[in-house]
Amino acid sequence: MRLSDRRVLEAVETGAQGLAICCPYEVSRFEDAVKATGNEGRLDVRDIAELIDTAMAPRASPSGQSRGTQPGRFPLRPPTIEGGPADPDK
Repeated sequence: MRLSDRRVLEAVETGAQGLAICCPYEVSRFEDAVKATGNEGRLDVRDIAELIDTAMAPRASPSGQSRGTQPGRFPLRPPTIEGGPADPDK
């Protein structure tokens, strides 16, 4: 049994719905392991960068206006903190 097969089985045993992979080259190996262990459709395998991108996608505020960055785009600079190093007025 491959190591990726074992990790998939461990994740399924814990009741996890997803498996975050920190190396984009390993995603296909873990997707294959999900299929090989008969857990297709039970465990979502995603690269950690995909999770971050999804978390940063804009959401509508209560007023209906979009917040955050454009989908699939990271901000060009960190948020401005008043008086902090990113504040151009200081």
